[in-house]
Amino acid sequence: MNYVIIFFMDMRRLVISLFIVAAIVIAFYVIFFDSQNQANQGNNGASDKSSIMYTQEQNSANKSAEYDLASPIDRAGERVTKKPFGIYVTPANSPVQPERFSGYHTGTDFEAFSDELEKDVPVKAICRGKILRKEKASGYGGVLVESCKFGREPITVVYGHLDLASISKKVGDNLEASESIGNLGKNKSAETDGERKHLHLGIHNGTEVNFLGYVPNQSQLSDWIDACNYICY
Repeated sequence: MNYVIIFFMDMRRLVISLFIVAAIVIAFYVIFFDSQNQANQGNNGASDKSSIMYTQEQNSANKSAEYDLASPIDRAGERVTKKPFGIYVTPANSPVQPERFSGYHTGTDFEAFSDELEKDVPVKAICRGKILRKEKASGYGGVLVESCKFGREPITVVYGHLDLASISKKVGDNLEASESIGNLGKNKSAETDGERKHLHLGIHNGTEVNFLGYVPNQSQLSDWIDACNYICY
């Protein structure tokens, strides 16, 4: 009788041990496959983002060719990291601090990379046209304005925060698309009116020269064109 009891107790211990081992194995597989699934999702997410960025750049390049427009600066699409077209900024929420402006951004800001702060960064004409203005302006420092055609419609293009001394052409001269205009102004200097080193590109519909970098009402943005729909590639 005692042998029978001992036998069943041993069997019970064996069954319990097997259950414990099985539970450990199942837990291991659950953790392993879950981590693999998360890794795959992460890779798919990164792939999706890369695909979206590639598609946006391709669309921009295709439209650029359609309207005979050129990129104003090398690696343009990578530089739009702070103030794209249409963003609403105030001194409290701006991605650039300190901020002195408020409103909806009428242009697109192309940032200088960190290793370019002490280097010349060339700016190129986005279209074929004529230089209308070349001067210093409040909020911009050095600024050049060009008149062009957008399809068949007239536009004016504002290139803000330039080193005027680097621009050899004068008012009335013609520019070709992709032709070098000059260089970005020095970081936080009179050439940029104290702003960081970057290119503000504003494309305004019509022949009027409009220096407004911000407007109070979103509906007013219809007077401008989002550059990144055409030249951020």
